Amino acid sequence: MIMLLLLVLMLPSVAQAQTTLKVPFDQAVFSWTSPTPGPANSPADKHTIVCGAITVDVPMPTTSKPVSEVVPGVGLYTCSLYASNSFGRQSAPNVPFPTFEAGLIPLAPTNPRLEVLP
Repeated sequence: MIMLLLLVLMLPSVAQAQTTLKVPFDQAVFSWTSPTPGPANSPADKHTIVCGAITVDVPMPTTSKPVSEVVPGVGLYTCSLYASNSFGRQSAPNVPFPTFEAGLIPLAPTNPRLEVLP
């Protein structure tokens, strides 16, 4: 299964060109790691995936969501993620997922044959 991995410690810098990933719409999964809270933080109650005007809440302890359950179909998407609990949302900016293009895998050809031409 193809995973869109959220790497919090390896965010691209502004100077880096961002590559668009090509993923199968019905097989790709948003995935991330929820950090262990420290003395100055409480655990998240949920994470929210944001893709343009689309927002989807993912309650803890779940840390993944199929792309097909977030975006409406094939296309180019820029999405991000944030954590929240009953006290509010994270103070840092949303954490970006890689930009991706979701598409469909083709069907296998049918009726393969060899023909002898006259």
